[in-house]
Amino acid sequence: EAIDRRILSALKAMLMQGVCPCEEVLEIVRSRRTLFWYGDFENLYEAIGHAASLMSLRLAFRPTVSSLESGFENYTGEWHRIDFHYRKFVYHFRHAEHPEVLKKLLPFVEGRYVTFLRELGDAWQSAVDAMESWRIGGVTMQREFYDRFVAPAVSDDQKKVYVIISDALRYEAGVELARRLAAQNRLEVETSA
Repeated sequence: EAIDRRILSALKAMLMQGVCPCEEVLEIVRSRRTLFWYGDFENLYEAIGHAASLMSLRLAFRPTVSSLESGFENYTGEWHRIDFHYRKFVYHFRHAEHPEVLKKLLPFVEGRYVTFLRELGDAWQSAVDAMESWRIGGVTMQREFYDRFVAPAVSDDQKKVYVIISDALRYEAGVELARRLAAQNRLEVETSA
């Protein structure tokens, strides 16, 4: 148990040094999953792993939105993963068995995430300011949703279609939900923003 506490403290320190050896941190977290004390520290290890993934993505993030289409494509393709890892970090931190071990990591991760949000918001605002109409090329508008996605599927009486629409469901959470549903191997799942 003392060794796991020491490892967690070392991983936290590695992340907070600013130069993130993220792959190394993730490999250590993966290697601990099969060991005896992992269950007692699972949420701490998972929080560290998500913090490392967030840091890695954050270091690669370049907030350039040259057009609404490019910003939309970047967010749905890659940038939403930062939101995902932040949400998972907070979840595991809140459920941690010994949260005091990571107490100093929470404001560190939150600071990086808030900076991401500010930079992303500023980049989006520039693209929005240049808009001539409220439309993103290649993206189905809400009023077109039924005709485009549901009507063709229900025209065949043999098919069942379930649609989850939520203004409060963040895109990254929708992607995770789709992945979990698809893992059941009985469903065809498609995610669209």
